[in-house]
Amino acid sequence: MGAEVSAGKPSFIDIIIPAGASISDGHRINGKMVGLAMPAAWTTAAITFQGGHETASALDIYDDGVERTIPSAQAVVNRALSLDLNDWLPFSVIRIRSGTSAAPVNQVAEAKIRVFLAG
Repeated sequence: MGAEVSAGKPSFIDIIIPAGASISDGHRINGKMVGLAMPAAWTTAAITFQGGHETASALDIYDDGVERTIPSAQAVVNRALSLDLNDWLPFSVIRIRSGTSAAPVNQVAEAKIRVFLAG
């Protein structure tokens, strides 16, 4: 049996992409994002992100020259997605976008994405 890991209590925030829009407001994650829970109301689209230290300075997030993307085949209704904590450590604030920076997708209905944060 492995050693028991002790960590702080995980928490979550809900990030909303309004109906008729493709990107959320900025929300503070303090580099601790570890997962997403997709809502029942989701217009099919990939998910991309903006990040920074403040919402006003949030920029599209790229990894090795490629926009960090959760493909639409994975970002489906009522699905939980695990994310690598190390990918989010540089970012105090994120915005979630449906679609890509080149091809954003407006949500038909309000989309409330639950974001899980490490404790």
